[in-house]
Amino acid sequence: SRADKLKISFTIAENELAKTGERKYYVQVIDSKNNVLGEKKSITFNEKILNYSFTSVVKYENNTVDVVQELAGKDFQKGKYYINIFDKGDLVANSTFELK
Repeated sequence: SRADKLKISFTIAENELAKTGERKYYVQVIDSKNNVLGEKKSITFNEKILNYSFTSVVKYENNTVDVVQELAGKDFQKGKYYINIFDKGDLVANSTFELK
């Protein structure tokens, strides 16, 4: 079978000390051949370039927030995929999964 979409989800935990407001997360989806998928845009933070797949804007109000976003594509290949989530230039979460 084939996959034409990847559903990327993550949770931002409740934190009473964190500032409230709109936050922008940069999501990087990398395939088994080390290619960044999706929009393939770049942004620079402190002289480091971050290549990312898409952004996710979240309104944070010190409560737990579940974020779900789909990455459309054509016939994603079998193999291991890596998901990295950045808050500005800082890696805040990562995960892997395998398509069989």
